[in-house]
Amino acid sequence: MVHRPPPPLPIRRLAAAACLVLSGALTLAAPAPVDDAARLRDSAMKGSGALAIVTELVTEVGPRLAGSAGDRAAVRWATARLSRAGLSDVHALPVTVPHWVRGTATAVLEGSPARPLAVVSLGGAPGTGDEPLRAELVVLTDFKALEALPADALSGRIAYVANRMRRGDAHRAYADAVIARNEGPALAASKGALAYLLRSVGTDDGRTPHTGMTEFPAGLTPIPALAVAAADADLIERRAARNGAPVVRLESSARSLGAAPSADVVGEIPGDGSLPGIVLVGAHLDSWDLAEGAQDDGAGVAIAIATLERIRALGLRPHRAVRIVLYANEEQTGTGAVAYAEAASRLNEPHVAALEADFGGGRVTDLRVDATLAAGRWVGALATALKPLGIVRAPEAANGGADLKELKDRGVPVVDLVQDGTHYFDVHHSANDVVSTLNAADLDQAVAAYAATVWLLANEADLAR
Repeated sequence: MVHRPPPPLPIRRLAAAACLVLSGALTLAAPAPVDDAARLRDSAMKGSGALAIVTELVTEVGPRLAGSAGDRAAVRWATARLSRAGLSDVHALPVTVPHWVRGTATAVLEGSPARPLAVVSLGGAPGTGDEPLRAELVVLTDFKALEALPADALSGRIAYVANRMRRGDAHRAYADAVIARNEGPALAASKGALAYLLRSVGTDDGRTPHTGMTEFPAGLTPIPALAVAAADADLIERRAARNGAPVVRLESSARSLGAAPSADVVGEIPGDGSLPGIVLVGAHLDSWDLAEGAQDDGAGVAIAIATLERIRALGLRPHRAVRIVLYANEEQTGTGAVAYAEAASRLNEPHVAALEADFGGGRVTDLRVDATLAAGRWVGALATALKPLGIVRAPEAANGGADLKELKDRGVPVVDLVQDGTHYFDVHHSANDVVSTLNAADLDQAVAAYAATVWLLANEADLAR
């Protein structure tokens, strides 16, 4: 993908250190304030207000596809909401985003009887043009089967990839399945396909399709690409098994309208000046357009806001700054993450650690720590603070979320609070991603975990020891 740099950012402050990464010169000044971390944890468990925050977002704004009117409304909402929370230096950091429009999409499985298919276009894919597209399907079991096809094997036909996502380890299962959505359409186009159909990347079994982004490299002509609801994907596969290659008629008006302006929304609780650097907690403000984006990522937005509100509600002042970033355009090309990381580098702002909430509203189950932080004595204190929440220290190193990759690649340590995703992919990127799928108690537990973690990071003088 091509990332466009944001417009120059006015300098608001120069941080105490002259690098983005954690300085090795930090020394241990005082024990981690575990008592305050416990207070934050217990306060959030009594009621964090996170459900009210996400409810406000999805009610007042709704879907927030990058480049859309909803996206612009979300930036206005977030700027006002962070100001209302009493945060400092609330501002919108300009970001350039793609403006892709879904339009409408229909598909019919021909035969006796003909059956309509529940489909949605994949983000970034073009439509079928002025006339419907009708062609034979080549039914493939998974992405590897698509890879194995010789050049031009799909010429004049439509590729269909079954690619079932298993239920279980949600993070790993999604990583295994999503390649067929991200890379499948381009690969099919390179082998001559007229269009691409995919069993939705999700764990439900009904007639609600799931969207998501796909990408076409420069020089390759994009083709229409659509996700099929699980039940209708089953129908395609049954028809193919009984009668051979089925024929499908597609019509889609999806199109790209070029670039559009958006923004990351930033605010913070200033540190008291006794420790340098910034602890960042992030989430993404944009969503897909099929629903209100309550799980992805309204819940994360609410967790991040409520985390900072808990600190302010208890009248606590951290040693180093705690910053919230509500990122633009995570769902499509990630330009919000690039814009923020580049701005932080320009301003020489040292980020000592970063966390991201982008896995719905489930309870936090595991703590994972970046390898550069894992030896710290503070980790034991954090594990102790999180234990009453049912959270265990996992042996795996933290990876950070999609919006933290740019910071992580620049050397910023990350911490993962892994949430339960048992049912997350039942609604992910679908019309069922609505606020009624969230649970207040689960959100409170997540806020409790984030608040305790952020507080210890913001007050630990030597994260490397």
